[in-house]
Amino acid sequence: MSHRVLFVDAAQCYGGAQRSLIEVLTHLDHERVKPLLLGAHDSPDGLLHNASQRSVPFEKLTAHSWERSFDGIMQAAKDILKARPIIRDICQQSQIDLIYANGIQAGLLCAIDRPPDVPFVFHHRDVRCPPQALRYAVKRAARTLVGSEYVKRATLEHLDGRNPDAIEVLVNGLDLSSIRDKAEVYDYREHFTIPAEHKLVVLVGDFVEWKRQGLFVEAIEHCIAADPTVHGYIVGGARDTAGFLQEELVYRQIEQAGQIEHVIMTGTMANPYPLMRAADCVVTVADGEPFGRTVVEALAVGTPVVALRGGGPEEIAADQPGVILVDEARPDAISDGILTAFAVSAADRQAAATRMDETYALDLHIERLYQIIQTHAQPGTDSAPADGD
Repeated sequence: MSHRVLFVDAAQCYGGAQRSLIEVLTHLDHERVKPLLLGAHDSPDGLLHNASQRSVPFEKLTAHSWERSFDGIMQAAKDILKARPIIRDICQQSQIDLIYANGIQAGLLCAIDRPPDVPFVFHHRDVRCPPQALRYAVKRAARTLVGSEYVKRATLEHLDGRNPDAIEVLVNGLDLSSIRDKAEVYDYREHFTIPAEHKLVVLVGDFVEWKRQGLFVEAIEHCIAADPTVHGYIVGGARDTAGFLQEELVYRQIEQAGQIEHVIMTGTMANPYPLMRAADCVVTVADGEPFGRTVVEALAVGTPVVALRGGGPEEIAADQPGVILVDEARPDAISDGILTAFAVSAADRQAAATRMDETYALDLHIERLYQIIQTHAQPGTDSAPADGD
């Protein structure tokens, strides 16, 4: 017996929120939850492509990025009008018991377009969205989930402290076994004939302004002044026009600093884990990172992490061996953190990897998700027969 749950994601990118969603959908027990994905991102190696590769049933949703402008508001209105009959037809035809909205865009669509008798759970994954939109989605959701205490605090600020009991922290779960397997597909240093004395420092993140790749480049310059064997790697691509501009600005920064040989922009990597495993440390300098998926990934494959205080990474790093926390977003301070991370012991690396299994394993996340679905699905639907019964 299982609940039928419609998972909705309307984002036009394949970021950490979408990766987390796909991992959950891949590992659900269909005796407990029968999933159907309604997604908008159908680019190569995007959300729907990965769903098809993993045999996750899905339907296509037409949606666009909603900019904070008059044109963005008009586009949102058009997308909402187009989505309403799709969502309602799917709910009726597939006898959906509950909708899970992944992200603020999906949260708004489901708050407005779902049938009134189908409850929805809103998984809010960011700290950057219009307060009015957030309040609307939270008010209409049966439950709002967030990935960290940091996002919960930011959400409650937008809500002016109202209805705090509606917000629940559900930390992301990652398929750590799969990540480790992918990390061992090949030896990155050997494959690219990287000299053994080179120290590899890696930042993973798409080109959005708040990821601050430019700050990372400045920190690497300071590192090189102290240790010329340091080489920085920036892994990630652009999501939109603003991202392409950001990418170009960072490349010019590297070029003007004369560091083309020391700071490498790899672009998007389908499998970044061999590089993360080969790295001497992984760095995150994001301004207000909601969770910090790359922190968990790096520690899980035995690589130390340098992270700024604040946001989700600090929560992950609390009392964590293998993590160097930096107090200020200054290049010299970050550089000092990187140089310190090179000395993290093998014992601390192993201890950090073990703690990731104890806290961020995917099965822990999914077990709690089952409980949430059981609580908020339509009354009496837990005995609905599965297909073929």
